[in-house]
Amino acid sequence: MGFLLLTVAALLVGVTWVGVTVLDGTRGYVTGEGHYIKAQKDALNALVRYAQTGNEEHWRTFESEIEVARAGGRARRALQSDPPDLERARQELLVGRNHPEDLTTVIQLFFGADRVPEMARGIEYWEQADVEVQRLVDVSSRVRDAVRSGSSRTTLRPLLEEAYTIHRTLAGIGNDFSMTLGRASRRFRRQVVLVLTMLAGFLLALSILVALRLVRRLRRSDQIFRQMIDYGHDIVVFRAEDGTALYANPAAERILGLRPEEIVGRNLNECLDEQERDRLTSEFGDFLAGRADFEQVVVRVLDAQGEARTLEVTANRVEGFGPTGTAVLAARDVTERQSLERQILEIQRLESLGRLAGGVAHEYNNLLTTIEMSAGTVRSEVEDSAGVHEELDLVLKAADKAATLTRQLLAISDQHREAQEPVALHQLLESTRRTVSHLLRQAVDLTVTSDGEPLWTMGNAAQLEQVLVNLLMNGQDALPAEGGQLELELRHEGKGQAVGSAVFAVRDNGSGIAVEVRERMFEPFFTTKRRGRGTGLGLAICQGVINDHGGSLEVSSRPGYGSEFRCILPLIAAPVESSPPAVVSPPAGTTARLLLVEDEEGVRRVAQRVLERSGYHVVTAVDGRQGLEIWEELRGEIDLVVSDVVMPRLGGIEMVDRIRRDAPHTRVLFMSGYQAGAMVGWGEADAVTSYLDKPFRPEVLLEAVQSLVGDSSPSARGETGPGR
Repeated sequence: MGFLLLTVAALLVGVTWVGVTVLDGTRGYVTGEGHYIKAQKDALNALVRYAQTGNEEHWRTFESEIEVARAGGRARRALQSDPPDLERARQELLVGRNHPEDLTTVIQLFFGADRVPEMARGIEYWEQADVEVQRLVDVSSRVRDAVRSGSSRTTLRPLLEEAYTIHRTLAGIGNDFSMTLGRASRRFRRQVVLVLTMLAGFLLALSILVALRLVRRLRRSDQIFRQMIDYGHDIVVFRAEDGTALYANPAAERILGLRPEEIVGRNLNECLDEQERDRLTSEFGDFLAGRADFEQVVVRVLDAQGEARTLEVTANRVEGFGPTGTAVLAARDVTERQSLERQILEIQRLESLGRLAGGVAHEYNNLLTTIEMSAGTVRSEVEDSAGVHEELDLVLKAADKAATLTRQLLAISDQHREAQEPVALHQLLESTRRTVSHLLRQAVDLTVTSDGEPLWTMGNAAQLEQVLVNLLMNGQDALPAEGGQLELELRHEGKGQAVGSAVFAVRDNGSGIAVEVRERMFEPFFTTKRRGRGTGLGLAICQGVINDHGGSLEVSSRPGYGSEFRCILPLIAAPVESSPPAVVSPPAGTTARLLLVEDEEGVRRVAQRVLERSGYHVVTAVDGRQGLEIWEELRGEIDLVVSDVVMPRLGGIEMVDRIRRDAPHTRVLFMSGYQAGAMVGWGEADAVTSYLDKPFRPEVLLEAVQSLVGDSSPSARGETGPGR
């Protein structure tokens, strides 16, 4: 904040200095031009009187005055010399009767003339005037010679007429010079106003007023003040003690839709929100009575359309304007700013919920891994007596359903967006039906239909289900309180074509969507729901998910006739069904040694038991730091590192990075409850690296281990040391 204040202060000082310099220089040029014109006029009069009388006093007056006019040209040439002779220029400007205090700014403005076209043109006029002055000097020399030789007036008349012609030319040049300086001043004022709006305009006006008399300065100050008020972004209102508006600037029309003449004479208390009216009226009365200060307050007012606007209001007592007790109010519209702040807070809240969902899903995946591994191991080792296998299958199915829920949580937390697999759309339809059946109001009748054809797409089932649930919940919101009809339909479009499409249609018979709302409904943060009921992110996210799946989201609606949203997805061929994987055992006589690094005790114990029962030698560690210590002790004896990703003290990725500094070809199998998204940015699976998403069953773990280890033990290959 201090740096910002210093920056603003420096900006104010800089603008003030530039404005005063330019305007003082302009005033100096105008003043010098006045002396210049007066001097050449006095010189001409003296020359005429000298020609008429031959009085040497008139000739000396001519020489004195013409020297004033010529001094400006000498000053200009001194400034144009290389290098500029500043001292000579100052002396000549003083001879030209310029005020000593104007010399610096006049010289500074001269050197800035190349950046101001009007000033450059003014210098050209200056040069032209110098030429005419020199012509006048030449004419005066011929007049003096004629007077000294006793020539008649008839001889002198052509010379004097030439002198008058030069005078008129100089007068025209002087007028052009003055007009050019005037244009330069106005142009600079517009530029400063453009850059710093009313503040720079005020500084420029203040700089101009320094050069004028006190009365003219006060008059111009009033004019600039009115401009600042009229063109300001904030509402400015003069308020009488009884609340009547005495003056309002045009900003009121832009913000509230009320013309100034509609506000003047109106009691401002009528514009306040009813819930705040009494409190603010009391506070303002205490302020006018001097019993309290009126600091910045936030008020809600109604605009011309009856909509609420939020204003930040400050007040100051005014003396000499209107009756006693008059105050000036400055109100800034912060409605959009507060709306944006609320949206940012909502995004932060959603991010926090996403992180929480990801953490919960990670823990659940660890628990589900223990359940699935234990149940799968028991099922493979015990006989199917008394329906044990059937009971264990129920446990495994329940674990699969729970895994689906964790994938949905991970999709919410944006940690599963990389998972892409064939999705059975008829299963997705049924899963969505089960999910929303617990969310819809009892008065809402949901109909789910399908043409029965099995359809498949490549994507993320959890994300697609989120989209359908979101659209169905939006459809419910469009229904009246007494309920209505919702329909979810899956159909195949483009049958017989090489590539067809699947369409999920979500329909409701609610209020429909207005045209102006349809034009903006997919914009982020746009919402028609009342405050606290929506963030405006739902449809934007839905459209993004469908687009990421190579599809499109279309909508059709008529007010009063309901709406239909169509999620169009590309189809793929049905994947070849494979039999459930059998338990994989390593080759007979394997000596492969595995380093198992897992912080969750249940997962670590059951994974160790599964691997050891399959013939592997397993060494365990509770985190990455202990895993490194064991690796150092058994350097060259570890065939495969099986590691969790997120662990305390040292994570799996960091541990593997350190191991591969010494043994770059170390085989690694990562396990993560955060899905593949946790590995983004580290590397891709290859011949020595693989990833396994939790939860998994024993046969999946064994298959992944066997694919990496094979017959690769040190004894089988005859290798030792870390560099293999």
